[in-house]
Amino acid sequence: MVKLFRRKDFNFVFDADTMSLYEVSDNVARQIEELEAIASEERVTCVVQASDVAPASAQSKGLDRLVLLTTHACNLQCSYCFADYVKTHATPAHMSLDVAKAALRKLAPTGISRLQFFGGEPLISFEVIRSIIGFVEGDLRPLFPTLPVYTLTTNGTLITEALAAYFAEKQIQITVSVDGTKEVHDAQRTTKRGAGSYDSVICGIEHLKKAGLTVRVESVYTANHLSHNQGIVDTVDFLRSVGAEQVHLTPAIGKSGNDLVHINGISLGPDYEKATDSVMDSFLSDKPIKMQYIFYIIEALAQGGKEYLCDAGIKGLTVDTNGDVFPCYAVMHSSVSMGNVLDETFPGTTFAEVKGLLLASKKSTFAKCGRCWARTLCSSCYGDSFAAEKS
Repeated sequence: MVKLFRRKDFNFVFDADTMSLYEVSDNVARQIEELEAIASEERVTCVVQASDVAPASAQSKGLDRLVLLTTHACNLQCSYCFADYVKTHATPAHMSLDVAKAALRKLAPTGISRLQFFGGEPLISFEVIRSIIGFVEGDLRPLFPTLPVYTLTTNGTLITEALAAYFAEKQIQITVSVDGTKEVHDAQRTTKRGAGSYDSVICGIEHLKKAGLTVRVESVYTANHLSHNQGIVDTVDFLRSVGAEQVHLTPAIGKSGNDLVHINGISLGPDYEKATDSVMDSFLSDKPIKMQYIFYIIEALAQGGKEYLCDAGIKGLTVDTNGDVFPCYAVMHSSVSMGNVLDETFPGTTFAEVKGLLLASKKSTFAKCGRCWARTLCSSCYGDSFAAEKS
């Protein structure tokens, strides 16, 4: 199955079966449009072949990402916050160092590429995070051929000059939540008292920039953006103006119906396409910006295709504050609990059963995926599906 793309100065065809890209002439492109099939390989030039890159390795040992939920506490009350509906059980507000150590002792032997600190607002538990990093680089160091990459997702309001210096020292990759202009951001990311948080976040970003850190931004797009005449392209351009070098911009899936763009009958596809063109053009400028969705596709091409819609529970795990293990922080439901790191038998039968269920859920098992040209490139979020279907 093939898909033709026409761009400003060239045309190319993607072959989903061979993971190949072909540059084609205007004449061939017209024939493909008419016939809905690729012309003879003698009439095209192969640009990329899947055999030239490393294959995907869902079965390989180790985790790409281990997420530690260091706290459920937060100093903001965002209108679209998913915490209330992805978490279906009561747990302590904060993760203890003992729980974090147990998780790392149990899971480090298989290998961990990235160690992510998440919340809540993880900087509320910064001293525990510092101690965890000390444990990894001390007692646990012999288990790691190379240290994992540390990442941390924060709302940015608590970043100080001293914290930014520590992040730089430990080479921690920081992602800050910024939703757009001051008007848009302050309307949906407020303090507990209802005040806007934009100024504090921008101050935190300035500390990161002064420390020489790459500014990564996570942004949630809602109907509120539309009411302020801020499209996807406008939002990406604004984030770039405040120093963002990498952007992950996703539509809201939160509990507040007014925030959900899709229920208003609005398709964001065309705007995302324009944003993609803008981002690709930025690669030729002195201020390029990376958009996460684009790099998901580049990653799929480099790996020879993605077998799964999501690798949660396969190459990624989340540990809750009490030690419970889940495939992802966006799906913390008892039906997919994989056990608890404090149990002597962990990882045991339950862990193997849930992982086996996820391993069996390849795209190739879904008829709809088999008919889609993008089946080897696409990805999806189990958390989005759970939010919509509660299943």
